[in-house]
Amino acid sequence: MNKRISRRKAHTKSRKGCFQCKQRHSKCNEVHPRCANCVRLDIDCIWPAATKGSPLYLGTPHPESPNSVLPSTRLGGSPTITPIPVEPELPLEDLKLMHHWTTKMYKPLHPTQPAKEGMWQVRFTELGFDHPFLLRGFLALATIHKAVSEPHSDVQSLLHQADSHMSRCLATYRKNLEQPSPETAVPMFLLSTILVIYNMGSGHLEEPESPIDSIYHCFRLLQGVKVVIQPQWETIKESDVFASVAKTIMGFWQSDLDLEDEGFGEILRLKELTDGMESSDRETCLHAIVELHKTFIKVWRCSEDQDEHATMFTWPAVLQDHFMNLLSVYNPAALIILSHFAVLLARSRSSWWVQDWPDRILRASKHLLESKPEFQRWLAWPSEHIAVGN
Repeated sequence: MNKRISRRKAHTKSRKGCFQCKQRHSKCNEVHPRCANCVRLDIDCIWPAATKGSPLYLGTPHPESPNSVLPSTRLGGSPTITPIPVEPELPLEDLKLMHHWTTKMYKPLHPTQPAKEGMWQVRFTELGFDHPFLLRGFLALATIHKAVSEPHSDVQSLLHQADSHMSRCLATYRKNLEQPSPETAVPMFLLSTILVIYNMGSGHLEEPESPIDSIYHCFRLLQGVKVVIQPQWETIKESDVFASVAKTIMGFWQSDLDLEDEGFGEILRLKELTDGMESSDRETCLHAIVELHKTFIKVWRCSEDQDEHATMFTWPAVLQDHFMNLLSVYNPAALIILSHFAVLLARSRSSWWVQDWPDRILRASKHLLESKPEFQRWLAWPSEHIAVGN
């Protein structure tokens, strides 16, 4: 009986692909100047030097030229041309930033929780190498921290570096928002938290013209985290990143509260501010006050293994859109409620990106309300507690 001999299915190899695809053993679509894989990953795309007979061949280069091709001889065959990879110049300034991130920057992100340091130093950094847009976010934040923490640094040069990394980071971030996928869900979630710290930290280098507008922008960024989370919630909530950054906070926030006799009657007294307000304004301000009271209790109850920084920033995340609109037009009640939130920020001055914000918010609110003496007394309590924090 004749046996049928199966033939191996023929396949073509990408022999002219870029070096990045070859290193990852990925099929390259050979589109110049950047192939589809490198565009998707937002990385440099480097191609082998052209060989003789190709349209790009320009003659025999010098043997020591970085684009040179060297002859090699196969056993029993004729000489062939073996291209030498063209290595790009290592960006020394970026390497310095990476060193700053892995040796200094990761520590002050959670000054009260050393257990989380290893995640930022190792696990999250490794995730950044898989997703360069996230890595650029880390480098941008490291640049701001370096400018703040090193008094003799060239601040303008570092700001330029930070802007460059953040611009390229956000270009990919926006594309991923438009086309969310499970592959980018976790790095997108992590970057959304970095953006808030970056924006608040940047305020230490360039005094914001309007602190209220700046903090409003940061609050909007915090609320934008929900936009990132919702499409890929199932993927994100099962990740170790979420477990480290937010999982304990979510459980802590949803636990039952005994709101009586906690010593924060000044927060609940703010309800008197809403007397005489229009119905929609009153309801949204009452919601903000109740949630702020809850936040004060949660922060003061935080144990050593719970993140009080993340806990206090759940308040901006749950604010209603209408309250945010009131804040954007400097509504007196919204400004006073925000000034009471600044007392919580004053508790967290150990975080470099928080340091000056309590005073800025209070000063800006006083300035905006100076022509309204009937509201001045509401700023006495935050003034007292923020001054104590200095």
